[in-house]
Amino acid sequence: MPSSGPRYPTAVETYGASGSGWTNPGNALNAPNDTYASSSIAAGGGTETLVLEAFGFAVPADAVISGVQLDVQAKRTGGPVDLTAQLGNGLTVVGAAKLAAVNTLEGTLTYGGDKDLWSAVLTPGIVNSGITVHLTASAPGASSVIDLDSAGLTITYFVPTGDATPPRRMTLGLGLGPMIGTATAAAGGGG
Repeated sequence: MPSSGPRYPTAVETYGASGSGWTNPGNALNAPNDTYASSSIAAGGGTETLVLEAFGFAVPADAVISGVQLDVQAKRTGGPVDLTAQLGNGLTVVGAAKLAAVNTLEGTLTYGGDKDLWSAVLTPGIVNSGITVHLTASAPGASSVIDLDSAGLTITYFVPTGDATPPRRMTLGLGLGPMIGTATAAAGGGG
């Protein structure tokens, strides 16, 4: 199956009245480069939402999206940090949120995959012009600092060709179990 990516955001914004703010949020743009968007999180607290935008996808208009993978480069100092990722269509979140623990050494946190749609309905139109990634971090124990280097998004898709009608599923009453195929009826009486 073809895929597009990883692609990196070219725009960022933050929102949320509560939570720790992000310092240098623009450092989360582009490929990994050891510059960081950072947030100091109080014990038991969380961050504002960091929204990564403008990934620049060009998935064919007739494609069917089959999976989304997000690879985040991040590290932490201090207590444990959980980083929650959710897809969006602009500022509106879609599908299910995913959570991963951030390590003290910089590493890649992988969310989703080539067959994971995050419980979202994604079209080429959304992917090409509106897909966003919403990130929030929380420190469930002691206070901590999260440093986020990059977030690369990969879209897996396929373009239907020929007859896209799936085979019919039928069950014969002879104890043979399900079979895939088509059924034809014979004309006439059969003596």
